[in-house]
Amino acid sequence: MTHEFPDTDLASLYDAGADDVMFRPFRIAVFAARVHALARRVYPNFEHQVDKLKVGSYAINVATRRLSLNGQHVKLSNREFDLALLLFRNVGHLVSRATLEKTIWGRELGIDSKT
Repeated sequence: MTHEFPDTDLASLYDAGADDVMFRPFRIAVFAARVHALARRVYPNFEHQVDKLKVGSYAINVATRRLSLNGQHVKLSNREFDLALLLFRNVGHLVSRATLEKTIWGRELGIDSKT
């Protein structure tokens, strides 16, 4: 988001890796629509992401990052929530250790890790 630029400067922003440029002032609805469009391009299954998941007596709300069991809030750390969300989104499928390491910890932990 920026004030108006000459075309040459605008081109240099795109050359530097910008996906989109907005000029101030802008409307929030337009900004939100552009973010949504970018998310669809970057995350192919973005439209299929669900904000609320239910598995048995558990319910998880992605937007509020809350997990509940039988309607009672379960206190989780950020990492615990991310792990629960990954498993909830993959119910009925195996989730490999490598996937857990990359998704939850952001890297491979190695064979000796006790995490």
